Amino acid sequence: MSSDNKDLCTIAIKFDPPLKLAEGPIYRAKDSTFHFLDLWDDQSYIVKLDPKTADRDPSVPIIKQPFQEFTSVKYFSTNRPGYIAGYYDGIAYIEEATGKVHPLEKLVEDRSVRKMNDGVVDPKGRFWIGEIDVKTQKDIGLGFKNYPIGRLWRYDPDGSVHLMLDGGLAISNGLGFSPDFKTFYLNDSFGQLVYAFDFDLEKGTITNKRIIRDYRGTKIEPDGLVVDVDGNLWIALNGGNAVIQMAPSGEILKTIPVPAKLVTCPAWAGEDRNWLLVTAGTFENDNGGQIFKIKTDTKGMPDFEFTFPE
Repeated sequence: MSSDNKDLCTIAIKFDPPLKLAEGPIYRAKDSTFHFLDLWDDQSYIVKLDPKTADRDPSVPIIKQPFQEFTSVKYFSTNRPGYIAGYYDGIAYIEEATGKVHPLEKLVEDRSVRKMNDGVVDPKGRFWIGEIDVKTQKDIGLGFKNYPIGRLWRYDPDGSVHLMLDGGLAISNGLGFSPDFKTFYLNDSFGQLVYAFDFDLEKGTITNKRIIRDYRGTKIEPDGLVVDVDGNLWIALNGGNAVIQMAPSGEILKTIPVPAKLVTCPAWAGEDRNWLLVTAGTFENDNGGQIFKIKTDTKGMPDFEFTFPE
């Protein structure tokens, strides 16, 4: 650990009582605000940050809104005052000021079978979002009884919808891209696998699915991920009390302890994008349920925004 506190995990935003299961973090540089969800409390949050330190600006109140629909992931829009989002049944536009949900595409036929989960926007402004296989989720810890049926979708700025993977996912999480946009990454948390795919940016297609990290046989679930400008992945290890930096080969470069068991998702933040803000849940009265921060010796890849059809 270096003297300038790089790779040290501390609390950036303190909550009392703790958050139940913080998830879906995104940072907006133009106003230095941090947006995230508490999935087990059905709340969304917006927090003003100091862009230099990634700490909360105490002069600005935290904005808290109850969900109008269950929401699993949100990304900013270029042309509407709100987010492209995943809600239980599909894809929606959510107004930032009011939290009002405007469903765009219903993709889930039966809520007892599937629900939407994590997503990402690619450099062409396409929104990728994966599903949870609900039955597999209920069977977690028992071993998979059947081939998981969670799917991966792509929603384009022209309003078209494309099925990218027709099953094979237990819980889709941690979507991201390499700096050259030739590789697409995806975590299957309940499958306990980190996948890589060949990615064609122009066509928006993925091929050559392969495992680059395997946590089967452990109690660790790879959850959210982001990618740095050097091409390394930063992955939240749910059940592993840590964030790791991992090379594209799957080699673990760093393990940074986090004082929470349910470590869920990292996000790049700050004016130089060298801070990781990490969401976490609360487990048996541990030190989770806070927003943690890690100062890194690299910078994060940019986040992309979605342009809604006019």
